[in-house]
Amino acid sequence: AGDCDTKSLLMALLLLECGYDAIVLDSYRYHHAMAALSVPGVDGISIEYRGKQYYVIESTYPNWAIGQMPPHYSDLSYFIPIDPREGRQHVEQAYAQVSSPSFQSAQGPSEREPNNTRDNADKVINTTISGELDESDSEDWYRLNGQEGTFAAITLISDGNSRFNIEIFSDESLVASSRSISHATTVTASLPGVCHIRISRLSGKGKYTIIISPGGPCEKEPNNDEENATQSLEEAILGELENPNDIDWYFLGGQEGFNSTYTIYHEQNANFDLAVINDGRQIGLASGTESGDFITCENPGKVQLKVFSKRGKGWYLIKIERNR
Repeated sequence: AGDCDTKSLLMALLLLECGYDAIVLDSYRYHHAMAALSVPGVDGISIEYRGKQYYVIESTYPNWAIGQMPPHYSDLSYFIPIDPREGRQHVEQAYAQVSSPSFQSAQGPSEREPNNTRDNADKVINTTISGELDESDSEDWYRLNGQEGTFAAITLISDGNSRFNIEIFSDESLVASSRSISHATTVTASLPGVCHIRISRLSGKGKYTIIISPGGPCEKEPNNDEENATQSLEEAILGELENPNDIDWYFLGGQEGFNSTYTIYHEQNANFDLAVINDGRQIGLASGTESGDFITCENPGKVQLKVFSKRGKGWYLIKIERNR
């Protein structure tokens, strides 16, 4: 029993133990993982990694031979090779340096100038991107690598009184945009093609953060009470209060660590509060009137989050920053 990632990792480890050369292939775009094997005398679909050909092994769906894969996972450029024999540091490097030469300059969570045109767009594989705009730097471009999936909600959070515009492109088509009139704004878009994000300055200056939520909102209704809390392993949780009486609960999976800061952003005309519960006891409450209220808490036990409305309805985003 297990998902595609655990099955692929188990298969690769078993093959390695038997003396074969195996790796894991992981894809943000497809939300899927496979094993891959370097072995002579095999034909089929393969990926080149470190000078070798690794033939795909579909480990989740039955009846696929080595070198065969379901057609809806056909673009191997969206799969990142990971060697389980290497330590975590090397695995993280694999995410930062995809094997395709066009992605060798992946910048991680922060922008690298110049990225002021589509041709110079930062190539990123993260779901959180940080940047900055001012009078001399009025726009930034980013080129995603499938971490957004084919549908995503994208939140722009800006500093102070700055007003920035966000535009989302799928291939050459503009599929979503929003002029920031508050501290945070969220747009949703279908993304069948290559996704670019353009951030442009309308007024003011300062830093901004882009948070990408593949698949849209994270919450799974009904999650209106503690027993039905949505389980989440994400560092950014996107949800919606459908009416002023709606309540959303989340159960975290350790991403918060032992001490963390929780920030809640929400619809401009709403006022939402965020309660932090540890082993059934409330230990913190972000309860201001502004979008961007936060609370820092010690989390020695199991953590749940509760979101409720003091006024209005609409989207919210909870950002979890693990301090230790």
